[in-house]
Amino acid sequence: MRIIVYTIPFTAVLYILYLSLYAPVLPDNPPIPTGSDSTVYTIDVGAQDSKGDAVLQGPFDRTSYPISKGNVTYRFIEKDLVYFNSPVKQNFSRVKVEMKFIDTIPQGYEFKVGMKNKKEWSYVWNTLYNPFYASLGTFNLTGEDSRIRVYSLNANITTPISSFLSSPSEGSTIATDAPVEIYNDPAATYKESGSSIGELRGVHTFYIYTKGNLSLSVKKQDLNWYNGPDVLDINLYSPANELIKNITISDDGNLGKDNIKGHLQNGTLGSVVKEGIYKVTMRGGSDILIRKIELNNGNIVVQNPFLAGVQYTYSTRFNLYTRAATGDRLGFMTYHNEGLQTIRITNGNYTRSLNISTVNSWHYIDLPSSNELYKIEIPKGNILIDSDSYFSFSKDSYFTPQAIKILPLQDSIDWLKINKVDYIIIPNSQESKDGNWTIASVEYDLSDAYINNNTLNFAISAPHLNKYNYSVPVDWIRIYLEE
Repeated sequence: MRIIVYTIPFTAVLYILYLSLYAPVLPDNPPIPTGSDSTVYTIDVGAQDSKGDAVLQGPFDRTSYPISKGNVTYRFIEKDLVYFNSPVKQNFSRVKVEMKFIDTIPQGYEFKVGMKNKKEWSYVWNTLYNPFYASLGTFNLTGEDSRIRVYSLNANITTPISSFLSSPSEGSTIATDAPVEIYNDPAATYKESGSSIGELRGVHTFYIYTKGNLSLSVKKQDLNWYNGPDVLDINLYSPANELIKNITISDDGNLGKDNIKGHLQNGTLGSVVKEGIYKVTMRGGSDILIRKIELNNGNIVVQNPFLAGVQYTYSTRFNLYTRAATGDRLGFMTYHNEGLQTIRITNGNYTRSLNISTVNSWHYIDLPSSNELYKIEIPKGNILIDSDSYFSFSKDSYFTPQAIKILPLQDSIDWLKINKVDYIIIPNSQESKDGNWTIASVEYDLSDAYINNNTLNFAISAPHLNKYNYSVPVDWIRIYLEE
């Protein structure tokens, strides 16, 4: 959901009144001839704009009456969804729509143009202008092509768009507002042998990298510290996050809170899967111990594990492995005095110790960026871990489920900082200034168009016009057809 930066409607009204009465008048660009063999059509908005080859279709109760000031004619677009069309010839492959308007678009909104793509009401929408995009010019332009621009927030680098999309920096966070595919396969070497994880408490999310006949065996034990049933639901999700299979390990039969641990219960989730990354969730509350998880083949990692150990199962010493390609902050906390201990973290020549000296409070350590695995030695368990990274219980089981993190862009600098965004991808809408006027364009592939009677149909969208007392002055619209 986009963050709306509120602008007082009264201020917008005064600004538009100023533009129409006092702003400098700039002449319309000379019209381009629009003969039957032309590849460019012009709609001179406010002057015979409903006649000719390319026309403004209205509805005209969503626009102002034509305005003439000096030798400039224009209209105010006052409501969302105003339509126009142009001729098209079948031998063209692309179309560019260019518009001259005055920027009265508030932050948090976009000015869009859609090309009709089906017989019914349906359009391919492209952003003509977004005021937030203009603010990104303070960042480093990493690269651009005819479709997109990429900005770097933390590095002064330049690279071709194709290289960036095919090999983004591992561990980076990318916020995107453009429909592009970014290579995001795991940093993993698939292993045929099995993997295991042991001694966890409560709710967890795992990622597995596997293929073929999948068998995931789980041993569960109830703590019986609280009243009520202790049921463990195990769900397997596809790479597209669709549920593939579910199993449930029932309560041990003790619904009370007598602190007597239940007997070990087993459950096995089986499926036949293609090679890929799958998510596994285990949901059952804090009154459950996950004593052991065994994956028959492939790799398994866990997010933010709650290690059992001392106070729960009396087993000690956990060795965990993780990566911090761009650095990471690890947090550790215990609920019990039995969990007070010293944790050791190593990576090549890097060796640090972190003393967990108090209960119910987080203790943090910052890991330098490294492509090598960090080993984390936890002698007693009874520890919660908080991190952006993933953890395996053996060195050869580790993999990174996502080489990068991809987020939908929100129009807020604060949001970019909070989410530690490294790169921003936006559509490459070309813009220029002509006095108070802005000229911007968008492009479409004509293979996506619905063409009826050799005509292309378009729509102008400015959703904020239906909510606030704004309007957008438009001088002209040009449609360029390209082979």
